Amino acid sequence: MSLPIVFLCLLTAHLLGDFAFQTSRQVEGKKAGSLRAFVSHGVTHLALGSLFLLLFLPEARGRWGLYALAVCVALAHVLVDWAKESWPQPRLSFRWLPFLIDQALHLLTLFIAAALFTGTDLGDEIGAADAWVADHAELVLGVGACYLAVVFGGGYLIRAILSSLDLPASVKVDSGKPGQERLGMYIGWLERAVIVSALIAGSPALVGFVVTAKAVIRFRETEPHFAEYFLLGTFLSIILAGAGGMFLRGWLLGEMTFNR
Repeated sequence: MSLPIVFLCLLTAHLLGDFAFQTSRQVEGKKAGSLRAFVSHGVTHLALGSLFLLLFLPEARGRWGLYALAVCVALAHVLVDWAKESWPQPRLSFRWLPFLIDQALHLLTLFIAAALFTGTDLGDEIGAADAWVADHAELVLGVGACYLAVVFGGGYLIRAILSSLDLPASVKVDSGKPGQERLGMYIGWLERAVIVSALIAGSPALVGFVVTAKAVIRFRETEPHFAEYFLLGTFLSIILAGAGGMFLRGWLLGEMTFNR
């Protein structure tokens, strides 16, 4: 039995149990501290985990360890969920943090369980990952730096350019609607990240889809001068993301190199 197969079985069961088969009643019950909600959610994970392990690991069907694995994973899942619901509620701008921590702990639990079940040496796996990062340091750092520069640094540059223009105050804060400035910043991040990724993948049609979708939604605004403001910001964003995407694509395809 290989670690990837066992881990993928557990991961598939986890995704189905947490996002497809978890009912709103279970979600609300867990928030209220209902034992019944935690138990029913754990039973769902136990059933799904057992199903996928039995389907894709026929050679282990007669081993008690297979069923013990499913039980332990389900119990660990319930404990992590209970801990999450016991955490103090963060402020509004960090409401996403408990979800990310919760899912990271679930994935770590699944990986450790799969490694123990298959007898995999975690030290060897960590050493292999460390060796891969060392061998591909230039690639990892180069791609990461380019994404950070385009997605986040580009946003600061665009805002600096737009703020230097003599535009009405209402337009400068994205039509003056509460929270719209921060929302526009998030949209810009996603827009540039998608464009860079699309160009790396050789899919320029996706760039057109992103721009069209954004235009259809935002051009419903009726504020004076908003169209010009919107077009300028969008074109600046596209130019920056396009340059970053084409640079990374050329580098990854070997057309450009930093090696001396």
